[in-house]
Formats: sequence, structure tokens, C-alpha cells
Amino acid sequence: MIPEQRQGYGPNDLEDEGAQIPPHVGRAQHAFARMKQDFRQWLEVTEPEADSGQTMGTVSFVLSNCAAKDVHWILTEPSVDTVREVLGFMEDHFPDILEDAKAGMGRFMEFLDESQLYSGSDESYEQVYELLVDDDAEEYSLVLIQEPQPVVIYSSSLDQAQALAAMEALPFVSKARALLRWMGKSKEITASATLRRKDIAAAAATLGEDAVGVATGYASGFWEPDTEGTLEVRSASEAPRLDLYWQMLRYAGLMELTSTRVRPTAFGMAFLEAEPRVSAIAAQSLATTAYQVLGGELPRSNGEAQLGYRAVAVMLMSGATEDPLTADYVLHGIDDGQIVLDDLANTLSGLLHNSVQRWIEDGLLEVGEHVQIPEVLLPSVATALAETFGASIGAPRPVRPRR
Repeated sequence: MIPEQRQGYGPNDLEDEGAQIPPHVGRAQHAFARMKQDFRQWLEVTEPEADSGQTMGTVSFVLSNCAAKDVHWILTEPSVDTVREVLGFMEDHFPDILEDAKAGMGRFMEFLDESQLYSGSDESYEQVYELLVDDDAEEYSLVLIQEPQPVVIYSSSLDQAQALAAMEALPFVSKARALLRWMGKSKEITASATLRRKDIAAAAATLGEDAVGVATGYASGFWEPDTEGTLEVRSASEAPRLDLYWQMLRYAGLMELTSTRVRPTAFGMAFLEAEPRVSAIAAQSLATTAYQVLGGELPRSNGEAQLGYRAVAVMLMSGATEDPLTADYVLHGIDDGQIVLDDLANTLSGLLHNSVQRWIEDGLLEVGEHVQIPEVLLPSVATALAETFGASIGAPRPVRPRR
């Protein structure tokens, strides 16, 4: 489902120069504008009877809506998942232009291929092209990256005292306490059960996130990879770390929502006081909730699934087994020095690169040569994704020799 506040653009919106266009959508439009002349000439040669202006207009419309859905949209490497989702949106909202849009995008894919501009794999090209030209295709639901297979994950070898010490050392524990402490006895919330815009900056700051609530627009700090800057968000759900911690505290039972306020529960207050038995249970619950949100088992605070959640779930379960993904593969889409073009690598290294870095910083993942789950959190990831992956618990993780 395309987020409601960015559900999509209508054809007329793209002609309104005064419209508020998010930077990532603007980048897609500018990239398309640079290749318009070549695309127009290609159309005039291959289909001289076609209306090249109308074709480019519908293609621009589809690409803009794809960029609105996927903030790391690559114009020359369309994702079948994103194209499917946008076609579904169009079928619901703009059925009259659906067939023209599909035909135009089919021509655009042919243009990319024949001009050697397509940057993805042959397999992904065929998937997108078949989606556009297959007249029998009526369903536009998302295609899963891969069907999860039953896995055996490690168990923790830590005793109770070691586990508590390891938990207390993880950054997400202190950050969760900081957000609870900021709440005090209670804080006023909106009618939609989220933080007020004026409280976003203070709440996000407790987590090390620079975010501020605004009426419109996004700053480059959110949309541009590796770019510093304040996140200008229209709701707390658009501040990634704040969104995740809100759900962690909520579903771990450390905070509760009334119709007008949010406040720590009695369990949350005991966690704040760092009572050992409570802290151990609370920290495991926080981690379990985090992995459930990241793996799509629980929604984000706006009710939608985490972007790329299937890829994240695969990464999390892999990191809890004897075959974790390499850090280069996850963070850069590189395996043995070679660029990997499969869907899983593209999703992890593109859309999720900055997110994975945040989860590493917060201690939900650990990275060396491989991306793994911290040993003390192995029970949490097992609990979070056991049903989806049919996971069973095996022996403790063997100690890897230091290099």
C-alpha cells in the first residue's frame, strides 16, 4: 500500500509547478528529463504513428509515482515490486490511463534495453517487462523477494548474569530508557495516537535523531543517502528511529496510549529504574518487537509495513544462523568484489543501507566480516520470526577466532 500522505500523484499534479514535490521525486523527474530527447527520437523511429508526447507524459507519471513509493528509485533499474504497487494504485485511482501507462512503460523498458541504459539484471528486466506487456496480468500485489525456508538458528550460550550485562551494554536499551524518561508521567498526543509535531524534535533527540515536525516537505537528511541534515517530517512515523522506538516501547508493554496521552506503564517505570530481572525481560521484549517491525510481523507506527521488510527478515534470520550474509553484500551489494544484481542485494544495499547502519549503531545488529545478531539477542530474533520462518533453536553459536 502506498503511504496515504504520499499515496501518489495525479496527472495534473505533475503539471503544477507550485506543487510540493519531495526531493527524491524531483530527482527522478530530472533524470527522466535528461533522457527525454533520446527517448523521443527512439519513439519516432520505432513507432512513428504513436503520440510521443502522450507516451512520455504517461511514463513520467508512472516514474514519478514509483519514486514517491521508493525513495531510492533508480530510473534505469525499475523494481518489479514498486512498478506492481504503482500499477495497483493506478488501477484504483486512474483506471482510464492504466493501459496507456503500461504500454508507455513497456516502450520505455525497450528503449532502456536497446540504448544499453538498463542497469539491472536480465532476470529483473524480464520480470518488469512481462508485468507491463502481459495482458492477462490482473493482480498487482507485491512479489516476495523469496519464500522463507525453515531454518535452525543459534541459541545463546550466555548465563543470566552475562546476558544482563550484555543487554545493558547495547545502545538501544539506553535509548529506550531515554525516550521513556522524556515522557515523564505522561505526554499529550494527537487524535491519531502519535506525537504532536511540536514534540517530535525533543523526542527524536533522546534517540540521537535530528528531526523536526513541519506542515509540509522533507529535508535532505531523510531522503538523501549519507547526507547530513535535519529531518523535516510531517508526522513522527516519518522519523525512522523515532518510529521504530515508538513501536518497541508500545508492543513491549513499556508505554501505554490513552485517547489523549502517552505514558510509561508500571513495567516501564521498573525498566527505567533498571531493576535487574525487569531489565532483562524488558530488553528482550524491546528487541523482539524491533525485529518484528523490521521483519514485517508488526506494522510501523502509521500502520504500514517496513519498506523492504522481506529482505530485512531474510537478513535477520541469516544473521542468526551459521550462514550470515557478508557485510559487503548487505551494505554495498558486493560479493567477492563483484557487484551483485539480484533483488535481495539491491534491496538491502540500496533502500536499506542507511537503515541497516542505524540498526548496527543501536546494537540490533553487529557487523564485522558478516552481519550477525548479537548473541544475547538470538532468542529475540527467534521469537520474532519463528512463525514466518518455521525456525527451531539449535546449539549456541561457535566462537569465531579473532583475526
